[in-house]
Amino acid sequence: MIAVGLMSGTSLDGIDAALVEIRPRGARYTIELLDFVMQPFAPELADALRAALPPNAGSVAQLATLHHDLGLALAQAAGAVARERRVDFVASHGQSIWHEDERRITMPP
Repeated sequence: MIAVGLMSGTSLDGIDAALVEIRPRGARYTIELLDFVMQPFAPELADALRAALPPNAGSVAQLATLHHDLGLALAQAAGAVARERRVDFVASHGQSIWHEDERRITMPP
């Protein structure tokens, strides 16, 4: 099975994309890294993400726009690492905009 894993973090520098092959091996799996790319965020998207982070006040419209724009950036990163390969699934944790440890609350756009 071929998968793409996507990761973006608090540095807001971009999206790491890994193309891996996952094979069953008894009761476990083996994972082979086939390719990797780091897709930088467009400056406008990085600025918009920073503007949504505390202590800035956000809005529902701002989060909806970020959700859309970040989704497009994630799709672009997945396509960049997959190239012409058929992919069985893509996994991404998203980008945290709000995180409150004490109450265990996390909000992605």
